[in-house]
Amino acid sequence: MSAALDTALEAIDILLSEELTLRENSRIKTALRMGRLATIKAVAGFDFSFQPSLDKDRIFTLAQLGLIERCEAVHFLGPGERAKATWPPLSASTPSRPARASTSRRSPI
Repeated sequence: MSAALDTALEAIDILLSEELTLRENSRIKTALRMGRLATIKAVAGFDFSFQPSLDKDRIFTLAQLGLIERCEAVHFLGPGERAKATWPPLSASTPSRPARASTSRRSPI
């Protein structure tokens, strides 16, 4: 009788685990939908021909996050006006430079 009880308890445990997983996934999907976040995109799907000034190899290197293991910092350089609203609004004659990324070595903490 003990074996049957153990089997029943294991079955109930499996069912409850599946129920919790389904509820958690449903909660996450609902939160993402309500948050109206942009769709998740991967670097592999980026069209580098659209922005030819980007160095494809450098972007893929940054995406691998090896800089964390090497204790490096990333500095994004370029006009900050594109990332925030400015007043007065920028005119069409404002010169712009493409943003570029550079890395520098930091000492481990």
